[in-house]
Amino acid sequence: MRLSTIVLGETSVKPPGRRTTIDFESITGTPMAKIPSGVARLDWFYLNAIDAVTGGDAYTNNVTSGRYVGYGSSGHPATISRAGGFDFLGASFGVGSRDGEGETLRIQAFRGDAAVAEDEFRLSSLGPVRFDAAFHRIDRLVLTTRHYWQLVVDDMEVGVPGDGPASAASTGPR
Repeated sequence: MRLSTIVLGETSVKPPGRRTTIDFESITGTPMAKIPSGVARLDWFYLNAIDAVTGGDAYTNNVTSGRYVGYGSSGHPATISRAGGFDFLGASFGVGSRDGEGETLRIQAFRGDAAVAEDEFRLSSLGPVRFDAAFHRIDRLVLTTRHYWQLVVDDMEVGVPGDGPASAASTGPR
């Protein structure tokens, strides 16, 4: 487990909005697909959902629930954003290839153009690293791997503004 230690400009911790766990299970009925904007009321760029079995051993090793995970491909930083802001509370991360063992993930949180939080840690193809954060009222989260290996993410927790009980981005079994 890794805890985020840097949150700049925070005077007190604000409770998240409606808490959502994104487990990537209900995004597609196919082996892989681009995550469309609107999932969990967020905009998604360069992040896809994949059936971990289709992805191979390193993907399967990094599943924390269900069978699907998110993954970043193409070497571009994966970006999750929302006009009006959201809270990033954590996720489980790994790398999608045994050749990428030890790859470094950089996580950056922004409000407008200002970076408000940043962290880096090593990823494994053998199992996920749980990253817990308290990045509140951000409007953009950027996930970048140093050597462009495919990151794997599962059970991402976010808070979005709005009333109502906690929800999950998965609707359960298909």
